[in-house]
Amino acid sequence: IIDIFPGSLSVRNRHPRYGVLLPVQRAVYRSRTVSFIPLLAKEGSRLGVGSEGSRGGLLDRRNLVLKLTGLNGIHDDEKCKLVLERLRDLDLLKKEDIQNFDLL
Repeated sequence: IIDIFPGSLSVRNRHPRYGVLLPVQRAVYRSRTVSFIPLLAKEGSRLGVGSEGSRGGLLDRRNLVLKLTGLNGIHDDEKCKLVLERLRDLDLLKKEDIQNFDLL
C-alpha cells in the first residue's frame, strides 16, 4: 500500500495539541500506533520523507527517539523498548544517538 500511495507518508496533519505532524511523528502519541513507528520510519527513509538525515521523519523537527524514551500517556515500557530495538535493527537508531540525545 505504501508503494501505491507513497505520498501518504509525507502528509502533515494538524494535531490539536502538538501542531503539524508527519504520520511517523503522530504515531508516537498513541499506545496503539507506537508499534508502527519502525515501519513508517523505514519506508519514510526509503522514500525521502522529512528533511535530509531525518531518517524518515524520526529526527525531523521533533526527536521521536527521545520521545520514545519518556512517552507521556503511554505506560507500555515494553512496547517502547521493542520499538527502539527494532529501530536499532533497521539502523534507524544508532549508537551515537544514545550519546547525542542523552538516552542513558
